[in-house]
Amino acid sequence: MHKDVEALQSVSKYFTEDSLRKIVAKAEKKGEQEVEILSWSFGEASEKGDGYLSTIDRIVPAFEKFLKSKNQFSVLVLPDFLDYHLDGEEDFIVLKDATSLGFHAVSFAYKDQNREHFKILASSLSETYFREDLYESCYKRLHKRLLEIAQDALEKECSGSKAQKRFNSYTEGEFCKKSSSFIRDWHGETSVINHGDAWAPNFLVRTLPNGQIEVLMLDFQLARSASPILDLSFFMYSCTEKTLRDQHFDNWLKMYHDELSRVIALLGSDPQKVYSCATFMNEVQEKFVHGVTYSLESVTFSMLSSDETFDLDAMKDEKVDIVDVFTLKNIEKSEKRKRLTDVISHAVERGFL
Repeated sequence: MHKDVEALQSVSKYFTEDSLRKIVAKAEKKGEQEVEILSWSFGEASEKGDGYLSTIDRIVPAFEKFLKSKNQFSVLVLPDFLDYHLDGEEDFIVLKDATSLGFHAVSFAYKDQNREHFKILASSLSETYFREDLYESCYKRLHKRLLEIAQDALEKECSGSKAQKRFNSYTEGEFCKKSSSFIRDWHGETSVINHGDAWAPNFLVRTLPNGQIEVLMLDFQLARSASPILDLSFFMYSCTEKTLRDQHFDNWLKMYHDELSRVIALLGSDPQKVYSCATFMNEVQEKFVHGVTYSLESVTFSMLSSDETFDLDAMKDEKVDIVDVFTLKNIEKSEKRKRLTDVISHAVERGFL
């Protein structure tokens, strides 16, 4: 049996055979002395390029405690947390592999009932993406290129349209500055713990034996304290197509707020007090543009073929602009260009842009 120590060290110098023993013991509910590690191997947890802010290999306790006190375990479904190390250099986090298997509402209720501790939780999160210093060093030229790709798509698919004119009126960096301003309000009255990267690849869905649908959330490295509209807008624009938005957008908003309110009430808080429908709709109008900002990237990247994506391991420097790692081309196929221009058109039609 082979023990590839280098494979462990490629994760972190603190990720050792003893770490594995501790993890297996916790996962299997055994004592560490009962566990013998014979070998290990790594497999890819996702497609290359799915996540370039972290590397995932296969081999939030406060909220869970809160839900246990309410006897509402099923409200928030997350993979089991097994181990971590955090020092800013050799970080790792180990979660149970969930591939075989109402976040905002929990956060609103917890904040309402444990305000001071919620402040501590929010303060422990630091923005890892829409930060002005990172924009200058890592994303400025990327977002310039993404704007050019969107402008090319608009010219080819809807030249002279209201959407094209409105989008082209935005200056370089303006979209990112808007998102950054939303994120800076991390202690705002409507700020809760966001997933941060809420789109389809980070949700696992399965049908339970009783016919109910269970959704499990993964990949929280972009978690932040901000308005829930940031997650919602990104999810709707990155994971839906125009025909669905045209038919169901307003109903989706209602469904989201109704479910949010139901769970807030279930957990013992007053939804009208903590996040009324009027407050929600005002934030939709003000902050849904964040979904456009993020979709300029996510939708464009999702249009790439697997041989056009890049490997995170190719990024050797601590700070490097993404366009230095690989070249983003204009979107070649009309149906793919429309996927992007439809997001922009909808945002203009709704007054978000």
